Amino acid sequence: MRKTILLNLVLFLALISQAWAQNRAVSGRVTEAETGQPLPGVSVVVKGTTIGTATDGDGSYTINIPATGATLQFRFIGYASVEKVVGEASTVDVALGSDTKQLQEVIVTALGVEREEKSLGYAASTVQAAEITKARASSPMNALQGKVAGVNISTASGAPGASTKVILRGYSSIGGNNNPLYVVDGVPIDNGAGNFQAGKEGSVDRTQDFGNRANDINPDDIASISILKGASATSLYGSRAANGVILITTKKGKVGEKLSVDFTTSATVSAPAFLPQLQNTFGQGWSGEFLTNENGSWGPKLHGKEHLWGNVVDNSQQLKLFKAQESNLRDFYETGTSFLNTLAISGGTEKSSYYLSYGNATEDGIVPTDADSYKRNTLSFRGSTQGKRLSASSSINFARKDASVVTTGQGDGGGATLFQELIQIPRDISIVDFKDIHNKFNNLDNFFTGYAQNPYYVLSANGNDYEENRIYGNVSINYKLRDWLTATARGGGDISNGQLKDWIAAYTLAEDSPVLAGGGTNSPGRVNERTRFARELNADFILSSNNDLTEDLHLNGILGYNVNERYSKENFAYITNLSIPGYYNLSNSSDPATVSTTESLRRLYGAYAQAEFSYRDYLFLSLNARNDWSSTLPKNNNSFFYPGVNTSFVFSEVFPEFLPSVLSYGKLRAAWGQTGNDAEPYSISSVLIPGDIGLGFGNILFPIDGRNAYELDNKIGNGLLQPEITSEYEVGASLSFLRNRINVDVAYYNRTTTDQILEVPIAASSGYTTQVMNIGKVENKGLELLLSATPLQTNDFRWDVRYTFSNNRNKVLKLRDGLEQVLLSDNYDTDFVAIEGQPLGVFKGPGYLKDAEGHIIVNESTGFPLQTTQKEILGNAQAKYLMGLYNTFDYKGVNLSVGLDYRQGGLFYSYTQRLTQFVGNTTNTLYNDRQPFIVPNSVVGVDADGDGKIDQDENGNLITRENTTAIDMENVANYWNDSYNPPVEREHLRDRSFVKLREVVLGYSLPSALIAKTPFSSVNISLVGRNLLMWTPENNNIIDPESTTFGNDLTSEVGEFASGPTTRSFGVSLKVGF
Repeated sequence: MRKTILLNLVLFLALISQAWAQNRAVSGRVTEAETGQPLPGVSVVVKGTTIGTATDGDGSYTINIPATGATLQFRFIGYASVEKVVGEASTVDVALGSDTKQLQEVIVTALGVEREEKSLGYAASTVQAAEITKARASSPMNALQGKVAGVNISTASGAPGASTKVILRGYSSIGGNNNPLYVVDGVPIDNGAGNFQAGKEGSVDRTQDFGNRANDINPDDIASISILKGASATSLYGSRAANGVILITTKKGKVGEKLSVDFTTSATVSAPAFLPQLQNTFGQGWSGEFLTNENGSWGPKLHGKEHLWGNVVDNSQQLKLFKAQESNLRDFYETGTSFLNTLAISGGTEKSSYYLSYGNATEDGIVPTDADSYKRNTLSFRGSTQGKRLSASSSINFARKDASVVTTGQGDGGGATLFQELIQIPRDISIVDFKDIHNKFNNLDNFFTGYAQNPYYVLSANGNDYEENRIYGNVSINYKLRDWLTATARGGGDISNGQLKDWIAAYTLAEDSPVLAGGGTNSPGRVNERTRFARELNADFILSSNNDLTEDLHLNGILGYNVNERYSKENFAYITNLSIPGYYNLSNSSDPATVSTTESLRRLYGAYAQAEFSYRDYLFLSLNARNDWSSTLPKNNNSFFYPGVNTSFVFSEVFPEFLPSVLSYGKLRAAWGQTGNDAEPYSISSVLIPGDIGLGFGNILFPIDGRNAYELDNKIGNGLLQPEITSEYEVGASLSFLRNRINVDVAYYNRTTTDQILEVPIAASSGYTTQVMNIGKVENKGLELLLSATPLQTNDFRWDVRYTFSNNRNKVLKLRDGLEQVLLSDNYDTDFVAIEGQPLGVFKGPGYLKDAEGHIIVNESTGFPLQTTQKEILGNAQAKYLMGLYNTFDYKGVNLSVGLDYRQGGLFYSYTQRLTQFVGNTTNTLYNDRQPFIVPNSVVGVDADGDGKIDQDENGNLITRENTTAIDMENVANYWNDSYNPPVEREHLRDRSFVKLREVVLGYSLPSALIAKTPFSSVNISLVGRNLLMWTPENNNIIDPESTTFGNDLTSEVGEFASGPTTRSFGVSLKVGF
């Protein structure tokens, strides 16, 4: 087979070479006239033909021209076009001069309209294809981390295909959606996340993350990504764009260009980037005593001598050194691999263009076996044709995803989770020695402890498979009614169908099993099957005009109508008590399967308009408005209107003689706008749900004896619901200095969201527990800065710097009268809440009871701190600021890019910290060398009258005296356990700050002279690395602060629940053009 493929490849290259030989090769170099710097990406076309190419990284090109000679046309945005007659020459070098009329960057804005940057009255950012694919991330949004001001991008975990969260300018909605709208080639797509839980929504029981749908897009198919953050910029997209818009423009063929073939491939390996830094002083046991059946490291100090450990099996026991296994956690993980490949063919004729691509991503993560694997196959076709008045374009994309993930969170129903089991292994035990699960000391019956399972058993016995087929695309038809008036009809759809199968093995421990005697339990086994279908249809009819009202005044207008429908259906079924172990089928139980179906349908109609005025190409004013009618709001109140206005003034073109010579360009801008956010479906009326009667000892589920029953949901509807409305203003400036060598863009914004739609607790006596209401007001305001510069530039060398800074201040301005807080998530004794006057996302937990001088009051008998009667605020999740710094160096075709990403401030909850602290594996448990100690700064309360309450003085202050009660050695472990010492719960909150070396890319583009006589038009090879280094503050030596197991929205800010390590990757990439 391999010989056949090789023979076909040789024949293919031979045919290409033969065809190439019929023409004559011409090569050369294109440079910038002012500096002599090479210009990559310059279009080089044989005039009057479809033959063309582009310059490579060092400005070189090679093109085949007819033997009779030709004229070459050189074109590049921002430079004056040049034509050169070739004659008999074999080398044609060209220097392009700047064209100030073209210097403005073109930005894709709402509805896919391209506008010059200087005409925009709001902040917008565009990232080009080269930046998106440079470091070979399989997710297109991961490639933007740290590169755009005001955009917070994070990956949920280090697992292949994990979700990517994107938040623009902070969180605005307490209970609704905070994700931006994703638009591909002018049509919205579904970015639904594949996050599942064994329990109710928001549960931490057996969580699984199969990624969000924006990650289905092949990064190699993307031409650019534009990010619109402000309300004025996004309002034309309606209520779905309240949180900003991600505009993705895909690659397409070009009219008049010859056939071109591009092949990109990369291979990278990955390893854990951040593992818990654990103590290596104490070993297995509890309360200072060595105990062979304990899963904790509260035993004696490690002495390095041999000792017996584990359970006695067949009158034998294991022997090992009582010494630290410092790398036992790292040794468990293996080297992950990732292979990304894309083959693209594009070209065009005089009136048509085409683009066809196939992409493949194959990844296997760092966990042994293929339990964390991800495969994505994509196929895309795009075409266009144009006539005198009628033009049409279409795009169709298919994506197939196959994935398996390592379950995270809390173990449930006999199904333990991997990382939870790994991190509680005592520090003196080698984890890899458990790999043989059939070894009599490692099996279920004889594992060394009954409080945890062999992690290799968890990995091999429990698992899941997820597969999804998805097709999305659009068709657009344009008809030029007049030279100044065009009608556009555009329709698109996004349809996906996913299937998940999840299983937990059944087992029964032997009656004489030491694991059973030591606290282990049997597992009945479980099988879950879930199908999820999603369909989104979108249609727009648009009239657009382009008019010169006077010689100085120009008008661009848009009038449109939009229809959007979203439908989803999910079927879920599960069984327990498996009859045949190892057979995972819904029929394999004597109990009937429990089945549920959830359907959702919603429609949105919208009418919109925009008028953009420009005066002498330096003063711009844009007015826009949209009215939506939503099916999720009450019939008599389902219409909501939101306007917007923005303006920009390019003062450098009006007063050049009054400005300093160092200022090359200057623009001031201002914008104000509103957007809406409607309710979730079925929020206005109460709905029926299957009968489920909760009892103190269980639940009664219908049907019973063939009789079914339904009941009203505990959530009461609200027929008076109104949409959330977001109002935002922003001001900013764009400045360029020293002939565009230094560029500054700064923006200040203030966004307020009112009428928050939220489920609010109500009195149970009403017959319900919650009601959907409009409550509250949330504010986001902040500063964004983008600084780019070229500190050094010579004929052969160029150094570019890009720095981003974002500072978002978020606050809950108001909740409903009588409502003190909104509970967003609770984990053990730590609550994540919304509180009036505080940032959105505050952590509350048990407080230390203190006297008036701030001394901690302890229990006189035990020495343990006493807790307050009410939980207190421990901190919040909000970052103080985000920064990104990217440096790029170019030298004679060699390119080095280095990017740093920095976050300062905020807290997160870590179950990894909680569990490792509970079992004595964390470094903070080494306090005082685990010797008896008195709680610092502690006192005891005075109870002179013996009523069991601490006495108070005349001012109401608690009366205390010095504490002399030490926490003894037997209770040191309990001090770090929140069940005995509730205020220690705050130790599970960690600092969210970090600095990451996001990407390092070292690339080299082969000179055109080396490939002039080959079929290749360009060749680039790169060494790539992502997340190679990470720094976190001393407070967090436990886990990557970006990790989360709580989804992609506001609750993701809670933190992580045994999420596992993130990864660093490094490898090689090859890009070849034909």
